[in-house]
Amino acid sequence: MRAQHPERGAAAVEFALVLPALLLLVLGIIDFGRIFSAQQTLTYAARAGARVMVLQNSQTAAVAAAQNAASPLGQLPRRHSPSRRRRARRERRWPSP
Repeated sequence: MRAQHPERGAAAVEFALVLPALLLLVLGIIDFGRIFSAQQTLTYAARAGARVMVLQNSQTAAVAAAQNAASPLGQLPRRHSPSRRRRARRERRWPSP
């Protein structure tokens, strides 16, 4: 006997078609937020460095102020270079005696 509702799986198919676009949109919004936050932090760091340079006329103090203001950016995940990956793989493969 056939099912009485021939469109029974239509909702699942539509969801499967819309899900990738929805995930792309959500992840794009999250990435944009992270990039905007990093840009604002860099703007503030440049402003802090310029302010210290104007007030103290010391390049080292200005660089230190800018680095301190940009310190939250150090918490962002970093991409590893391929050479680091190769070195890590080599160390795992051949342990030192």
